[in-house]
Amino acid sequence: MLTPFRRLGTIVLLLVALEVGLGLGSAALFKFGLVKTVLLPEDDYLEPPFQWHPLLQAVPMPTRAGIWERNGVHHNAQGLRGPERTAQALDGKVVIELFGGWAAYDVYSPEGETWAYVLEKQLGKNHYVVLNRAVSGYSTAEHLLQTAFYGTPYGETPRCAIYQVGWGDLPSAHISGLDPGYADYHMPWLIDALHARWLGGPFLAVSPTLALLAPLATWIVDTARPASEPARTPGGGADPAFEAVYVRNLHAISAINRQRGIKTIWLAQTMNRGAANKSTGALGAETERLNAVLKREAEAHGRPLCRCPRRNLRQRRLQGHHPLRAQGVAEGRALVGARVGRGLSLAS
Repeated sequence: MLTPFRRLGTIVLLLVALEVGLGLGSAALFKFGLVKTVLLPEDDYLEPPFQWHPLLQAVPMPTRAGIWERNGVHHNAQGLRGPERTAQALDGKVVIELFGGWAAYDVYSPEGETWAYVLEKQLGKNHYVVLNRAVSGYSTAEHLLQTAFYGTPYGETPRCAIYQVGWGDLPSAHISGLDPGYADYHMPWLIDALHARWLGGPFLAVSPTLALLAPLATWIVDTARPASEPARTPGGGADPAFEAVYVRNLHAISAINRQRGIKTIWLAQTMNRGAANKSTGALGAETERLNAVLKREAEAHGRPLCRCPRRNLRQRRLQGHHPLRAQGVAEGRALVGARVGRGLSLAS
C-alpha cells in the first residue's frame, strides 16, 4: 500500500513523464513536418509583450525589466516601440509618426538599429522626433483606427505621418464575402499572432502540457474566438472587393490627416527580388499589385509616395526578402530614409 508521500511522488513522476513525452514527441513530429509547433520550453521567451485591446485587438504593452529586454525590443511607457520620451522632450521639434506592420515595427532589429531610429538620426535628432506607432501584423484597418481615435500620447500634433502599408492587408485578399473591417479573419487572427490573450505568454511557454491545454481553455472561456481559415475564391489575380476596402482605408486615413493639418506620406512595401523563391513569388506578385494601387491613389490625390528601388539592394547583405529586416544593415534603411526625407520636403 502506497503511503501519501509515495502517492504524491507517483503523481509528480507521471506529470514529468507527460511533460517530457509531449515535448520530445512534438519535437520529433515537427522534424518530420507533421506538426507546425514544438511544445518544448524555450531557453528564453523572447516575444515582445502585447495585450488584448477591444478595438485594435492587440497593442504593445510597456516593456518590463528583465526577460522582455533580451530580444532588444523595447516598448516605452506609452506602448510605442522605441526609447522613453516625455512631452517636454518633443517641445520645439518636428514630430513624425510612423505607422506600419512588422517591417516598420522592425521586430528583427534591436533598439538603436530600427528604421525609425535611423530615420530620426538621418533627419536630425535635435530637430525631429520619429514616433514608431507600427505594430507587427497591423493592416490599414488598424491604421485607420489609430489615426481616427488614438492620437500621439504626448499631446503634440505631428507634422506628418508615414504609412508603410500592404503586407498587413494581403491575408484578407480573395476571402469570400470579405468583412469591410477585416473582422472575419484578420482581426481575430491578430490576437493569437501577437499572443495577446490573457491566457498565454511566458507562463505557458515553460510547460508543454499547459501550452497544449491553453487552446482548449480559450475555446471554452474566451469570448474572442480564434480565427479559422476562411473560404477563399479560387485563383489569384486582382480582387476588386478587397482592393475597394483597401482604397477606402487609404482615402479615410488621408482625409483625417488632411482635416487635422497632418501631411501624409505613403511608403510602399519592397521585395528583394534577388531573394525570391517559390514561396515568396506569389507574395511578390500580390505586393506589386497593391503597390500599384497605392501609387495610383497617391498620385491621384497629390500625396508623396516613397519606395526603395529594388535594383539597389544586395541580396548577400540582406536576410529574407525585405530590406528593413536585416540587423545591422544600414544600406536599405539609409536608402529608404533618403526617399522619405525628400517626401517630407514634398509634404511641407
